[in-house]
Amino acid sequence: MWNQEVLSDGLGKFWLARLTAAGDLVWQIKYDDLHLQPFGLEIAPDGDIVVAGMILNIVSSSEVHRFTGDGALLWSAAQDPFDEYPTQTSYHNLAVDAHAVYVVGQRHEDTDDLPIDHRVHLRALSSDGAPLWQFDRPPPDPVRVSVGGMALTGGKLVVSLSRHGVDFPFEPLPGYSLVTFDTAGGELSWTDYSLPAPWRGGAGPLVAAEDGGVFLAGGAVSEGQSVQHVARVGPDGAVLWSKLAAGHGVRDALLAPDDRFYVLTETAITSYDPNGSP
Repeated sequence: MWNQEVLSDGLGKFWLARLTAAGDLVWQIKYDDLHLQPFGLEIAPDGDIVVAGMILNIVSSSEVHRFTGDGALLWSAAQDPFDEYPTQTSYHNLAVDAHAVYVVGQRHEDTDDLPIDHRVHLRALSSDGAPLWQFDRPPPDPVRVSVGGMALTGGKLVVSLSRHGVDFPFEPLPGYSLVTFDTAGGELSWTDYSLPAPWRGGAGPLVAAEDGGVFLAGGAVSEGQSVQHVARVGPDGAVLWSKLAAGHGVRDALLAPDDRFYVLTETAITSYDPNGSP
């Protein structure tokens, strides 16, 4: 088993590395012509590596790059912020299947109009990088939204969202949302979820579950306290279990070969069995 790591060196250069499961370096490559702040990486069914992120030092300019399993760049797809102005689009996560690359993020108009028109932006590219379709979905209420994660599960795309007040954009509203789409861009559902009072939550990474549902990892805050919030949601959108646990600043999550759901935070690594038991 190999692991991939993707990062920027802080000097505007993009690096990609491959390591064994034991942490031994297989290869690493610096791409002098790519100035990317990466937000997501997925391995395609054919072993290709797909990365999505934003161009460093340029506001809301998003890119997708596909590499071979050995790190050779196959193609790049970019959104030019100057062509789209005043629209700003930020890619924050992606999913890949044998036919397409799906990227998701936020989109809004950079104008003085209030309230700002925030939308969820979903775009599909073919396996060779050609545009297939795109879809914008405004939230049902006048709120700001930010994407936490996306998973391809049960033949559909599930996107997790945090909600923020228009007047206080850095303060999360209670709960989170999950939006599901089919792989042709058709919306299937938008569901809002709550957390126990007085916690306010944000959505984070999503991981596909075998039953077509998802595992979710996110954060929750209350009166200066910060914890992690984890949940399992079934294919019908019902919450099967939900927990608050120690650890803040969720960085990543995965479903491991031992069938446990692992969550990496800034302060802890926690794991849960499929029923939510530690």
